[in-house]
Amino acid sequence: MVEDSASRDSATSEETKRNYIDKVSQAVTSTSHSLSRAMLLQYILSALLLAVCIGVVSVDKEYSVLGTSLGVSRTGSLWLGGGILAVLMVAAVSLVVRENIFLDELKRLYEDLNYQVPWDEGKHPFAANDAYGALLAKYTGDTPQGALAAIYDTLAVWLLIGSWTLLPLSAQTAVLITLIWTAGFWVWAPAILFMIVTIGAAIELWRDTG
Repeated sequence: MVEDSASRDSATSEETKRNYIDKVSQAVTSTSHSLSRAMLLQYILSALLLAVCIGVVSVDKEYSVLGTSLGVSRTGSLWLGGGILAVLMVAAVSLVVRENIFLDELKRLYEDLNYQVPWDEGKHPFAANDAYGALLAKYTGDTPQGALAAIYDTLAVWLLIGSWTLLPLSAQTAVLITLIWTAGFWVWAPAILFMIVTIGAAIELWRDTG
């Protein structure tokens, strides 16, 4: 009777742990998708800000809303865009940190079940959880990694992670320079804060994903 009770308790404990693993796995997937969306918005906004700064796109227009004319200035658009971009960078860092926490928890749970997952070899299912992860994931298979695969890995890391950081940094730099040339101190001074936040977030992204 005691052995049967202990066996049932053990089975219940393992079932609970498997359910928890499923919940954590779903959290990893959800966080990864949110990160992908944040990165896509970051790319689009950075490109738009650069286009506005160099004059390819004009935003100095008036719009009529319910009979009221509303003007959209270039300076206001750049200031607002720079602020939103800084927020997106911070959000990306937070999502990367959150995803890594969930992955560490999954690793611990699988180890408790005495199941060895090749986390460091990029062969686990979460290595390519989205398009960005697929580009960064290592070559997998039974054959050794050759020179071509090594070149791919290097280019993928530099291009993808570099675009996460260099593109928004370039956009924020362009915004700051444009505002300094076209606006007063109290307009472009806050843009320095946006730049500092973006630099800090870019450094954290390199540390967490590099």
